[in-house]
Amino acid sequence: MNDIQRYLKRIYGFDALTYGLLFLAVLLFAGFGLVPLETLHKYTLLGYLPLVLAIFRIFSLNREQRTWENEHFVSLVAPLCEKIVRRKEKRAQKKLYRFYKCPVCHESLRVPKGKGLVEITCPHCDHHFVKKS
Repeated sequence: MNDIQRYLKRIYGFDALTYGLLFLAVLLFAGFGLVPLETLHKYTLLGYLPLVLAIFRIFSLNREQRTWENEHFVSLVAPLCEKIVRRKEKRAQKKLYRFYKCPVCHESLRVPKGKGLVEITCPHCDHHFVKKS
Protein backbone atom coordinates (compact mmCIF):
# COMPACT_ATOMS: atom_id res chain seq x y z
CA MET A 1 0.00 0.00 0.00
CA ASN A 2 2.83 2.41 0.77
CA ASP A 3 4.32 1.90 -2.71
CA ILE A 4 1.05 2.95 -4.36
CA GLN A 5 0.77 6.02 -2.12
CA ARG A 6 4.36 7.04 -2.87
CA TYR A 7 3.73 6.62 -6.61
CA LEU A 8 0.52 8.66 -6.48
CA LYS A 9 2.36 11.47 -4.69
CA ARG A 10 5.04 11.54 -7.42
CA ILE A 11 2.75 11.62 -10.49
CA TYR A 12 2.18 14.88 -12.34
CA GLY A 13 -1.64 15.02 -12.19
CA PHE A 14 -4.08 17.35 -13.93
CA ASP A 15 -3.28 20.70 -15.55
CA ALA A 16 -4.73 22.96 -18.25
CA LEU A 17 -3.26 20.94 -21.13
CA THR A 18 -4.67 17.71 -19.71
CA TYR A 19 -8.13 19.26 -19.40
CA GLY A 20 -7.79 20.57 -22.96
CA LEU A 21 -6.90 17.11 -24.24
CA LEU A 22 -9.84 15.55 -22.41
CA PHE A 23 -12.16 18.20 -23.86
CA LEU A 24 -10.79 17.52 -27.35
CA ALA A 25 -11.39 13.79 -26.89
CA VAL A 26 -15.00 14.43 -25.86
CA LEU A 27 -15.50 16.70 -28.89
CA LEU A 28 -14.05 14.09 -31.23
CA PHE A 29 -16.20 11.31 -29.80
CA ALA A 30 -19.30 13.52 -30.00
CA GLY A 31 -18.42 14.38 -33.59
CA PHE A 32 -17.98 10.71 -34.45
CA GLY A 33 -21.45 10.08 -33.06
CA LEU A 34 -22.86 12.32 -35.79
CA VAL A 35 -21.02 10.52 -38.60
CA PRO A 36 -22.50 7.44 -40.32
CA LEU A 37 -21.08 4.10 -39.17
CA GLU A 38 -19.19 3.25 -42.40
CA THR A 39 -16.83 6.19 -42.08
CA LEU A 40 -16.70 6.05 -38.28
CA HIS A 41 -14.42 3.02 -38.11
CA LYS A 42 -11.63 4.79 -40.03
CA TYR A 43 -11.32 7.69 -37.59
CA THR A 44 -12.21 6.20 -34.22
CA LEU A 45 -8.56 6.07 -33.17
CA LEU A 46 -8.33 9.86 -33.50
CA GLY A 47 -10.69 10.17 -30.54
CA TYR A 48 -8.53 7.90 -28.41
CA LEU A 49 -5.28 9.71 -29.18
CA PRO A 50 -5.90 12.81 -26.99
CA LEU A 51 -7.43 10.58 -24.31
CA VAL A 52 -4.34 8.34 -24.15
CA LEU A 53 -2.07 11.40 -24.19
CA ALA A 54 -4.02 12.95 -21.28
CA ILE A 55 -3.74 9.73 -19.26
CA PHE A 56 -0.01 9.58 -20.02
CA ARG A 57 0.39 13.17 -18.78
CA ILE A 58 -1.59 12.50 -15.60
CA PHE A 59 0.56 9.52 -14.58
CA SER A 60 3.89 10.90 -15.80
CA LEU A 61 6.79 11.20 -13.36
CA ASN A 62 8.67 13.78 -15.47
CA ARG A 63 7.28 16.92 -13.84
CA GLU A 64 9.70 19.34 -15.53
CA GLN A 65 8.75 18.29 -19.06
CA ARG A 66 4.99 18.26 -18.31
CA THR A 67 5.24 21.71 -16.69
CA TRP A 68 7.10 23.07 -19.72
CA GLU A 69 4.45 21.63 -22.08
CA ASN A 70 1.63 23.11 -19.99
CA GLU A 71 3.26 26.56 -19.88
CA HIS A 72 3.56 26.63 -23.67
CA PHE A 73 -0.04 25.47 -24.08
CA VAL A 74 -1.29 28.15 -21.70
CA SER A 75 0.74 30.85 -23.50
CA LEU A 76 -0.90 29.82 -26.79
CA VAL A 77 -4.45 29.58 -25.43
CA ALA A 78 -4.41 32.59 -23.06
CA PRO A 79 -5.04 35.25 -25.76
CA LEU A 80 -8.05 33.27 -27.02
CA CYS A 81 -9.45 32.91 -23.50
CA GLU A 82 -8.96 36.62 -22.80
CA LYS A 83 -10.76 37.51 -26.02
CA ILE A 84 -13.71 35.28 -25.05
CA VAL A 85 -13.87 36.85 -21.58
CA ARG A 86 -13.76 40.39 -23.03
CA ARG A 87 -16.61 39.59 -25.43
CA LYS A 88 -18.67 38.12 -22.61
CA GLU A 89 -18.13 41.23 -20.48
CA LYS A 90 -18.98 43.50 -23.40
CA ARG A 91 -22.18 41.55 -24.09
CA ALA A 92 -23.19 41.91 -20.43
CA GLN A 93 -22.63 45.70 -20.56
CA LYS A 94 -24.55 46.27 -23.83
CA LYS A 95 -27.79 47.08 -21.97
CA LEU A 96 -26.23 50.03 -20.15
CA TYR A 97 -23.53 51.27 -22.55
CA ARG A 98 -22.88 51.95 -26.23
CA PHE A 99 -19.48 51.09 -27.63
CA TYR A 100 -17.66 53.19 -30.21
CA LYS A 101 -14.22 53.02 -31.77
CA CYS A 102 -12.03 56.09 -31.90
CA PRO A 103 -11.66 57.12 -35.57
CA VAL A 104 -7.97 57.92 -35.05
CA CYS A 105 -6.49 55.16 -32.87
CA HIS A 106 -9.37 52.61 -33.10
CA GLU A 107 -9.49 52.23 -29.32
CA SER A 108 -12.81 50.85 -28.03
CA LEU A 109 -14.73 53.43 -25.98
CA ARG A 110 -17.76 52.96 -23.72
CA VAL A 111 -20.49 55.62 -23.39
CA PRO A 112 -23.63 55.43 -21.20
CA LYS A 113 -26.87 54.92 -23.16
CA GLY A 114 -29.68 57.48 -23.24
CA LYS A 115 -27.63 60.69 -22.88
CA GLY A 116 -28.40 62.09 -26.37
CA LEU A 117 -25.56 63.67 -28.35
CA VAL A 118 -22.34 63.27 -26.43
CA GLU A 119 -18.88 64.62 -27.15
CA ILE A 120 -16.50 61.72 -26.64
CA THR A 121 -12.84 62.26 -25.85
CA CYS A 122 -10.55 59.32 -26.46
CA PRO A 123 -8.36 58.85 -23.38
CA HIS A 124 -5.71 57.19 -25.50
CA CYS A 125 -5.11 59.88 -28.18
CA ASP A 126 -7.25 62.85 -26.91
CA HIS A 127 -9.28 62.98 -30.14
CA HIS A 128 -12.76 64.54 -29.77
CA PHE A 129 -15.81 63.37 -31.71
CA VAL A 130 -19.61 63.56 -31.28
CA LYS A 131 -21.91 60.54 -31.27
CA LYS A 132 -25.46 59.74 -30.14
CA SER A 133 -25.58 57.56 -27.05
